This record gives sequence, structure tokens and C-alpha cells, in this order.
Amino acid sequence: SLERLDSLVYLDCVIKEVLRLSPPVDGAARTLTADDSLPESGE
Repeated sequence: SLERLDSLVYLDCVIKEVLRLSPPVDGAARTLTADDSLPESGE
């Protein structure tokens, strides 16, 4: 039951850790819109 799930603290921690390590959706999908270059070092 739902009340029983609320009392399973260890299970809640395990689920949160699994989702932290491998999230179901990559929220930081970035794409490069223009070329970028680094300045010369001068050496």
C-alpha cells in the first residue's frame, strides 16, 4: 500500500541514488551554434 511505501526510507534512498547516477533524461543537451577558438599562448 502507499502507506507502506512511505515507511521504506532505505528504498527511497536507493531509488534517489540510482536516479542521481543515471538520470532518465539528459537535462543539459547543448549544441555548438558557432565555431569557437582559443587565444594563442604567445610562446
